[in-house]
Amino acid sequence: MKECSSNSTRGKMQSSVKPNPRSLRRVLVVDDDLVSLSLTALLLESEGLDVQQKSSGESACHDPLPEGWRPDLILTDLRMPGLHGAALAQQLRLRWPGATRVAMSAAAPSPVTGYAAILQKPLPMQGLKALLEDICHAEQWPLAQPSLSANRTGRYDDLPALDEAIFIKLKSSMQTAALREFIEVMLADAGRRIELIREAIRSGNAATAKREAHTLRGAAGMAGALALKEAARTIEVEVDSLDDLKREFARLEAEHRRVSVILASKLL
Repeated sequence: MKECSSNSTRGKMQSSVKPNPRSLRRVLVVDDDLVSLSLTALLLESEGLDVQQKSSGESACHDPLPEGWRPDLILTDLRMPGLHGAALAQQLRLRWPGATRVAMSAAAPSPVTGYAAILQKPLPMQGLKALLEDICHAEQWPLAQPSLSANRTGRYDDLPALDEAIFIKLKSSMQTAALREFIEVMLADAGRRIELIREAIRSGNAATAKREAHTLRGAAGMAGALALKEAARTIEVEVDSLDDLKREFARLEAEHRRVSVILASKLL
């Protein structure tokens, strides 16, 4: 397959050239965030794809897969501990030279060598297979469209705690027990990362706080927790001083409590 130059994309994919389309049947998903990993796999499986999951770049490059199983496409988180980014793309190309490589990122995507495209999380709840097929076959695609975000002053009053459309799509894609488990895991994981951010702020480690906020941002987006996602994004990319981190951390905690109450009521 011709190596495509890297570009970012989100939402609808447009392409004027689709030469010799091949069937997209098998997808390897790689993500260290187990909430995001599980939901991405679920979305792909709901569209009839055969999915394998790996929780690290090293595992994707070296661990065995079922006999005879080779991915048509590899969908990987862009930022993970250990092997990630362009270096991961190079190793994946060596192991599966015929597979298209697509990255995912909770941050605003920008070109990265080795990937046909970068999708911004949260991924679309419907039509994900068609989007990925377009990426595999297209030679050009548009830049990512602007994502919904709060203003730069740290106010989230205009953002709902929960995107109802995303929740409805999740509910229609999962059995009740599976949806409950997913929400409980997401909220517990968010709570654990909030505690890690708290400890990082106490110790003056802004880099760790930002790293945990990045992971929390991705999981919140997948679950439709818009204000929580934005609070995490603000910590990750907009603040540097400890005073600002403490202020935004208070908002992060508040949004976690708010969306927890809303989701609990939805699952009654």
